[in-house]
Amino acid sequence: MAKVTQAEIGRRLGLAQITVSKALRGDADISEKTRQRVLAMAEELGYVANPFARTLAEGGSPIIGVYLHTFRGKYHSTLVESLERSIRRRGYIPLLTAPGDAGSDNADAIGLLLKYRARGVLMTVRNALWHQASIAQIRKAHVPLVLMGRFVETDVCSIYADDYNGLKLAVDHLRRFGHRHIGLAGLAYDIPNLVAHSKEQGFIDALAGKHVPDLHDSPLASRILRFRDGRELDQLRQYLLTHPDITAFACFGDSIALELIRCLKQLGHEVPRDYSVVGHGDDIEYVDYMTPPLTTMSHNVEQSGELAVDLLFQQINGPGVPPHQIMKNHLVERLSVAPPR
Repeated sequence: MAKVTQAEIGRRLGLAQITVSKALRGDADISEKTRQRVLAMAEELGYVANPFARTLAEGGSPIIGVYLHTFRGKYHSTLVESLERSIRRRGYIPLLTAPGDAGSDNADAIGLLLKYRARGVLMTVRNALWHQASIAQIRKAHVPLVLMGRFVETDVCSIYADDYNGLKLAVDHLRRFGHRHIGLAGLAYDIPNLVAHSKEQGFIDALAGKHVPDLHDSPLASRILRFRDGRELDQLRQYLLTHPDITAFACFGDSIALELIRCLKQLGHEVPRDYSVVGHGDDIEYVDYMTPPLTTMSHNVEQSGELAVDLLFQQINGPGVPPHQIMKNHLVERLSVAPPR
């Protein structure tokens, strides 16, 4: 069966196609009587509107590129749903692609988005330095870009969580339970990492009660445990031997909190009986089924997605680059924190 077109509706009613188009859009210069006639005929014929036709007719692409460094985890699945919903609400099509492993050549993923003439790109970054070439590729093509992650350059719009204050809030929460000797569990990194540095700085400043200009020279820096793949258990064992006063941990992320809890159990410890643990990101599916459910720091991911799309369309529809947007973290209190023994 041939697809019903606006031209066919117009032929049946003796109206021009542009009149049918305006009636279906609800334009004010079309009378209510004519609009109702058009709507009735469209329903009778089974007309299905093409939400992207107007964009194509105006010479633009209906594609918005969504470039995620991973699709895994509760955070990214929630973010994708928010982005897709917000993009489609504006009459555009989201085209999703993943760049591959950190540090890999991502030119093919970016090339796909540019090949389809994406009107704009939304991009998550695990570490901005890993994605500098991808960011440069998009900017060279003069395509509007919003990064969902930390990036220092002011001429690229970014939206990211306030990780610095998030770690300070985590430390404050542990202190309210009476913990005075707190460690930070993170990941080892061989190249500068803006997010990791921000979290470490927030942790050190919270412990010091003031800003510490160079956290690496602070004696409190020894409280930071940086896990390396495959060595977590041995590293934690040695850490606890050299820091016997530690009673609680704040963590870079929820996945690190899970690994920490696993290693603590292997060493014969229970959470929160022996050690309290606070995660970061609220990125675990079915977290209530954990033993214990993880207390964590989070920000409103759905709101982040909606705001990212708003910022992108500000660039698409007008000149200038919107300023960076910082999302506040909040505490999600569950059962992995208790007073020290």
